[in-house]
Amino acid sequence: MAPLFFPERAFVALYREPTMLQSIRDKSGSKIAYAILTMLMAAFMFFGIQGYFVAGGDTGVAKVGRTEISSSDYRQRMNEHVQRMRAMMGESFNSDYFNTAQYKRQVVDQLVDEELMTQAGAAAGVAVSDARLRDEIMKLEAFQIDGKFSPAQYTAVLQANNMTVDEFEQRMRRDLAVRELPSQIEASAMVTEAEVDEYLRLRDQTRSFRYVTLDTPVVTADQISDDDAKAYFQKNASKFETKEQVSVEYIELNAATLVVPPADEATLRDRYEQQKSARYGSGDQRLTSHILVGVAADAGADAQKAALARANELLAKIRGGAAFETVARESSDDIGSKESGGDLGWIEKTGAFEPAFEDALFGLAVGAVSDPVRTDQGYHLITVRESRAASFRPFEEVRAELEAEYATSEREHLFGEKFNDLVDESFASPGSLEPTAKALEMPVQKTELFDRDFGGGIAVYPKVREAAFSDTVLAERNNSDAIEIGENHVVVLRLLEHKPAAPRKFEDVVAEVKAALATERHGKKAKEDADGLFKRLQAGESLDALAASAGVQVVAAEGIGRNGMTHDAKLVAEAFKLPRPLEGKTAQALVQGGDQRYSLLELSTVKDGDPKAADASARNSARDTLKSGFASSDNIALRDALRKRVDIVVREDRL
Repeated sequence: MAPLFFPERAFVALYREPTMLQSIRDKSGSKIAYAILTMLMAAFMFFGIQGYFVAGGDTGVAKVGRTEISSSDYRQRMNEHVQRMRAMMGESFNSDYFNTAQYKRQVVDQLVDEELMTQAGAAAGVAVSDARLRDEIMKLEAFQIDGKFSPAQYTAVLQANNMTVDEFEQRMRRDLAVRELPSQIEASAMVTEAEVDEYLRLRDQTRSFRYVTLDTPVVTADQISDDDAKAYFQKNASKFETKEQVSVEYIELNAATLVVPPADEATLRDRYEQQKSARYGSGDQRLTSHILVGVAADAGADAQKAALARANELLAKIRGGAAFETVARESSDDIGSKESGGDLGWIEKTGAFEPAFEDALFGLAVGAVSDPVRTDQGYHLITVRESRAASFRPFEEVRAELEAEYATSEREHLFGEKFNDLVDESFASPGSLEPTAKALEMPVQKTELFDRDFGGGIAVYPKVREAAFSDTVLAERNNSDAIEIGENHVVVLRLLEHKPAAPRKFEDVVAEVKAALATERHGKKAKEDADGLFKRLQAGESLDALAASAGVQVVAAEGIGRNGMTHDAKLVAEAFKLPRPLEGKTAQALVQGGDQRYSLLELSTVKDGDPKAADASARNSARDTLKSGFASSDNIALRDALRKRVDIVVREDRL
C-alpha cells in the first residue's frame, strides 16, 4: 500500500481484571462474550469455517484451524522478547529462562491467541481501516519530533531498522487487527450503578481484627543426641553424600573480544554518505500544507472527473484570494490535517509520500500552490510555507562513532564466520577440542571442579552446567553443542574430569546431621504448638488467655483497609479472606508467616464502604475500573471458548 496520510482517533487500552471484582462479575453475569461467540459460531456454520482460514502447509510451530504459525514468526517473536529483556536487564540478563519449554510454550500460546482473535475479528466483519492505521502510527513517539508526527522521521526510523514503509504498515495493521475485536468488546462493556455501588462497598471495606504472633520454639543442634543424629543419618544418608562433580575443557567464542582491523578512510566516508540523511541531519525540507479531495484509485471515470473538478474549484478559490488554511479547514477530506489548516509539518524527500506528491512539492516555490496532484488517496493541492536547506553534522564530528560501529559490525561478522567453523569442526571431531582450537586459532581453556548447582568461571551459567552433566558430554564423552551464554558469546565444551557422588561417614558429617535434624524438629515443633493453640481458640478459649499462656501480646488492628500497611501484609490478606462473622461471634485463622512463625488471628468486625460517600469523580473512576475488568474477563472468556471450538495443534518438538 502507499504511504499514508494520518488522521487522529482515540486509542482504546486493555486492562486486566482485579481479582476482587470477580464476585461482582459473577453476580451480574457477562452476556457480551457469549453473544459475540454465538454470532461468530453462526457465521462459521453458515459460511463454513474454512472461509475464514487460509490453507497452509504443515511446516510451522502451530496450526490454528487451517492457518499455520510459521517458524519464522515464532523465532521473530522469541527474538523480540529476548532483546527487550536483554535491554531492560543489562548485565544481569540470563537467557536460560527463555530456553525453557515452559517459556517457549507461552510464546506460542500468545501467537495462537492472537491468530484466534484475528480470525474471530474477520468472521465478525471487524477490519482495521486506513484511518485507524494512520492514527496509530501518528501516535508512536519514535516517529515524532517535538511531539508531532514527522514523515521524515518516520522514514528514517524504518530505514535504520531495515524495514520498508509497506512492511511496517502491514505488520502494524496485523497488530491492530489482533487488538481490534478485544477493543470493541471493551467499548461495549456495560456497568450498572448497582455494580458500581457493590464495587465501592468492597473496595472501601474495612475489617477489625486481633492477632498474636507466636514465638518460635528453640531447637538447637546441641539438643540433638548422638543416637538421634545417627538414626537420622541412616535414614537420610543420601542427603549427606559428596556432590557429583565435573571439570571441563572448552573453547570460548565472544564477539566482544575478537580483534578486527580498523576501518580505512574510504570505508568510513562511504558509511557516512549512506547514513547521513537518516542519522546525521536532514536534506532539503519543505514546511507543507495540503488539501485532499478524496477519491479511490479504482474509482470510476465519473467519480474521478468530479473529484478533479472539485479540486480545481478549490484551487480557483485560493488563487482568487481565499486563505489556503481556511479552505483546508472547510473542504479538505484529510481529517488528520484538516483542523490544522492542512499542515503536514516539515517534509524531506525520502519516499515517505508517493512520488507524484513529493515531486510536485519539491518543484514548488515558497508560497506557491500546486495544480491538482493525483495520488492513491485522491487529488491534492499543495503549498510550501517555508523552505529549509540541507544540514548535516560533518564527517569529522561523527568519525569516532562510525569507527566504533564499524568495529562492532566487523566483530559480529567475524563472529558469524568463526561460529560456523566452531560448530562444524567440533561436530566433525567429537572426541577432542584440539582440531577445533587449531582451526580457529583459539586456546582450549579449563575449569575447576563444579557440581550441578554451583560453579566458577563459565560454570556460573546454568546452561553450561546442564551441558556438562548431559549424556552427550558425561556418558558419551563427546563435545557439547555450541552453548549460548550471552549475546554473540558461545562455548563448546567436553569432559575433563568426573567425580561421582560418594557416601560420607557419619563421623565426618555429624555437625551437618545435627543441624539438619534441629531445623526439621524446629519446624515440626512450631507447627504442633500453633495447631494446639488454634484448636483451643476454635473451642472457645479467648485469644487473651492463649496469649498469656504463650507469653506473647495481643495486637489490635482496627478499621484496616485491603491495602493497609500498618500490619503485616499477609495477616491483612488473610483477614480479608475470612467470611463475615455472625453478630457477636468471631472468625479465626491460623496464619503461617516467614521463618516458621505462626499467628492466631481473630476477625470481629466487617464494615462495608459507603457508596454514597463517593463523589462523581470517584464513581467514574470505579466505573472505568469495572468496565476494563469486565472487558478483560469477557475477552478471556471469548478466547477460551474459541480455543474449544477451533482445532489447534502445537508442535512442541519444533520449538
